Amino acid sequence: MKKILMKVFRDETWKKDVLDSKQPVLAYFELPGTPLCRKQERNIVAAEVGNKAVVGRVDVRKFPSLALRYGVGGVPTLLIFYKGILSRSFIGLIDPITLKDALGNLRRLETIGQRLIPISPARR
Repeated sequence: MKKILMKVFRDETWKKDVLDSKQPVLAYFELPGTPLCRKQERNIVAAEVGNKAVVGRVDVRKFPSLALRYGVGGVPTLLIFYKGILSRSFIGLIDPITLKDALGNLRRLETIGQRLIPISPARR
């Protein structure tokens, strides 16, 4: 299995690592060791998102305030941020093709000059 560099997002570095990032960011909210989260991590690797976005994990047990801030009620949950804006969210197991398409769509929107409309964490 291929590996990708996956950061660990923390409360104290969230703004710098996610909200101030110039690249798209895939924040992966997980409960380490659970079967669905292990499968989702394999799907992230298979989608080859490491060269399209900054990828990082949030352990919901260690950083519950981040999960609460974005309304994460179940794991795995994937949040995609672009230019500091929460642009997409996925709850549950997401296949590699859907992930790859979601990140590709962000770049296409920018190149054709469309504005991103932020989604509120409560409206998913």
